[in-house]
Amino acid sequence: MTNTTIRATLAILATLLGSLLLPTRVGAHTIISFDETRSSGTGSTGSASVTGTFQSFVLGSAYESARAGIMTIDPSTSFVAVPTLTEQSLVGEVFVSGLLAQGQDLSSAEQAVLFNFVQNGGAALIFGELDTFLNAANSMIVPFDMAFDGSLFQSPVIATITDPSHPIAKEPFGTVVTFTEAFVTSIGDLGSYGHSIATNLLGDTLAVIPRNAIAPGSGPVVVYSDSTVFINNNLADNEVLFKNTIAHLTRCVTDLDGDGEVGIVDFLVVLGSWGLCPPLCQADVDGDGDVGILDFLLVLADWGPCI
Repeated sequence: MTNTTIRATLAILATLLGSLLLPTRVGAHTIISFDETRSSGTGSTGSASVTGTFQSFVLGSAYESARAGIMTIDPSTSFVAVPTLTEQSLVGEVFVSGLLAQGQDLSSAEQAVLFNFVQNGGAALIFGELDTFLNAANSMIVPFDMAFDGSLFQSPVIATITDPSHPIAKEPFGTVVTFTEAFVTSIGDLGSYGHSIATNLLGDTLAVIPRNAIAPGSGPVVVYSDSTVFINNNLADNEVLFKNTIAHLTRCVTDLDGDGEVGIVDFLVVLGSWGLCPPLCQADVDGDGDVGILDFLLVLADWGPCI
């Protein structure tokens, strides 16, 4: 039997089994972020450098619209606020940084916990900010060999997608060509793992670390240089980008085309990559360096809606 015949047979088998199985992997996401003891707040002085709930992603009023947007994707999502990152507290599926207050840098122990969380399959969404918060923001991406760099007090600014093929730019909620930032900041160093998705006038402003980039089975990291890109005032302009970002972070690893469903297209991606697979090969679901029967079975196991 030729390889072509084998692939055709497997494709027919996948379609038949998929129509019978139809399991769902929707829901039950948990998002972890810092509480008011670490997050930036407005305070009575009007200064955003003091601690408070304002820019805590899971508690703050600045991200109310963002949390509501997540609930439209998955109404069963839970939000958990923690004062520190420990192995015991970082037990959700996704860590979202919000905006750390000035002087609230991650400790070396917290940095290790965050890195291990992603290395073991967790996902992270990390925001940068203006110079006042630069040290705190950098403390969250230094573990991933990245760094924020510089800012300009110019508002607003339009960032441009430079990799339109990436799922964040095209699926599953729509296509993004540009997005609005409140302030011009940048990612000065992409490091060993980062891949730029968008730029502004200072340089890279949106970058990702793909799944399996850090280690086999490691989760994705998405980094925005501006923490205000998804606050209430800007979310209307950036809603599709935000929903695509959350879908990218929470999607099943077997949803290879990022459309929110595991189906025949994902299976064909596996078939098209059958055999030895270069580093970061998308179809290598189990991260073992080879696309084969185990990856095929993992796709079948997730067949159907997968958000």
